[in-house]
Amino acid sequence: MGCSPVRIYVVGPSSSGKTTLCNALAEEMCQRGWSFSYTTEMARDVMRKAGFSRAPIGNVEMQEAIIAAYWTREQEIRTVECRAEEVHLFDRCAVDAVVYALLTAEDNEQKEQRWDKLVLTLPFQEMLTTCYRTSSSIIILLRPVAQWIVDDGVRFLEDPTTSLEMFRRVLQRLNLEYQEIGEDMLNIEHRVHFMVQHIGTQ
Repeated sequence: MGCSPVRIYVVGPSSSGKTTLCNALAEEMCQRGWSFSYTTEMARDVMRKAGFSRAPIGNVEMQEAIIAAYWTREQEIRTVECRAEEVHLFDRCAVDAVVYALLTAEDNEQKEQRWDKLVLTLPFQEMLTTCYRTSSSIIILLRPVAQWIVDDGVRFLEDPTTSLEMFRRVLQRLNLEYQEIGEDMLNIEHRVHFMVQHIGTQ
């Protein structure tokens, strides 16, 4: 690892194993004695605090609140204490909010309106330049795994293929480099090893 802390953002459709991978990676980093922070999924907490349910997942105000929560967290990481960490691990990020806002748009015109409202804001633009596009950031897109799909009453069970394609389009439009993990690497130990190798090259 280099001098700058490594940021890892694990994103992807529902039931692609994001939290499972993040938890396993956090455990591995503990065992290795690495200094790190772990930001768990923030959307559910925002939804519960604001009284949102799964029904209005396309509510742009809710997605704005989620982006604001991630921005607040990124600012916290800039504190002296957190800057000393070697790795900052994120289970999802503000990109997810953009994806779900676009997935639920009625047409292309509404998609562009939502894009402008969410992406062209100061918080999102600053996260792009200071967090997501830096050379020390790693973005991992997990592809959905059919047998892992479970309805827990909170997550938005979108069509996996459509959702995956939207993640790809959004990441590409934002000019963000990313790597994919899918059914070709189901073993959690293999996934963690893959992640550790990438952290080591930063």
